[in-house]
Amino acid sequence: MGQWPVLRLETGVLRLAPVYAPRCGAGRLCRGLFHFCAREYENAAKDFKKAKVLMPHIASPWFIFRLINRVLEHNFSENDCYQYLDLIHEVYSLFLQLSEQTGVEKIYKYISEDRFYDIHKEHCLWLTWVRRQDDSEEGKELFSYLKNHCPKHGTIFQKLHDETSDKGIDEDVAFITCFSELRDDSKMWKEKYADYGRGIAIGIPIKKIPETSGLNFLDFSLIKTDHMSLTKTAWDESTPKKSLEPVPLKEMCLAKVLYLSPDAPDEKMNAIVECLNKLPPDPNKELLACIFLPLSHLIKNVNPWEYQKEWRLLYMDSIQNIKENDRLGVFKDGPPYVESRKFLLNDNKMPEEIFYGPKFPKEKVKAFEEKCKPLIQNGYVKIIPPKDEGVS
Repeated sequence: MGQWPVLRLETGVLRLAPVYAPRCGAGRLCRGLFHFCAREYENAAKDFKKAKVLMPHIASPWFIFRLINRVLEHNFSENDCYQYLDLIHEVYSLFLQLSEQTGVEKIYKYISEDRFYDIHKEHCLWLTWVRRQDDSEEGKELFSYLKNHCPKHGTIFQKLHDETSDKGIDEDVAFITCFSELRDDSKMWKEKYADYGRGIAIGIPIKKIPETSGLNFLDFSLIKTDHMSLTKTAWDESTPKKSLEPVPLKEMCLAKVLYLSPDAPDEKMNAIVECLNKLPPDPNKELLACIFLPLSHLIKNVNPWEYQKEWRLLYMDSIQNIKENDRLGVFKDGPPYVESRKFLLNDNKMPEEIFYGPKFPKEKVKAFEEKCKPLIQNGYVKIIPPKDEGVS
């Protein structure tokens, strides 16, 4: 046993964490990723292939390693292989860039009064299946953009767009909950999230959520997941679960949404488009689906969503893993969901802020603050007085 640096995918950069690992496979893995980050793909390919021989269990736990090895397993020419590796490099550079928390102190969760009491009781958040979001183009906008800005592969991206539907390649495995950078904002109060202004907003210190990619446990088996596994017919509703196994925050990714226009180029996407244009004329569709899978849920259309300045807490895994770990629940008459660990309204070093919606009923203020009294006394929350126009 020797001390080797094992690379962890984290916010914006690839950070080194010295841990004990076998010199054989782990050493090759680390050197391979060093070469990969430096775009020394010939050396990276040699190291990853050797690591797989020395560590046949390389199928877990690192998504990025499995993704690279999937490229190496194809019978691509050397040049095409390196072009795919370059694409992976650019896609995950952007993914990690979006998860940077620099310059943002709090994110705001606009919710109904009833939902606040749920959080007050459980101290956690619930991430719902992406197919139950407001946007019918959820998960598709990235492929719309690439279809228009990479016409060489337009047919492939049109297919990926069309397949990203109720029976799509990725929709069974992504769960999200949404926030906004906007503090006590009039536009957000007009939305249904906080009951059209009759609810509240919670300002959550962003540092409560670790800076991780959240992809270490993502499994390629999710690509072939049966859509029916998430329908209500697959559940015995007569025996509902009393409790779920919470998902650790380190297995999730908090990231800001990138807003794109299908018709206008965006400089953040230029490197990815350039890589795509270097691929052969008929690229492997399934491989592209794997490469773009996590990023696709951080992309939305500029119109009409940009004003929300959205952040997302994203969790992805195979349905098999989620079920086996007792993590998947179904709301009554609602969508499937997973539950985070407890981290809200319980820390006086990083307290939350609470804002009243402009239409929060005056007659409810006293009772609301009475229920929040223990939280206030313990320093877990700070209630912000309403603006001059006040509650209704």
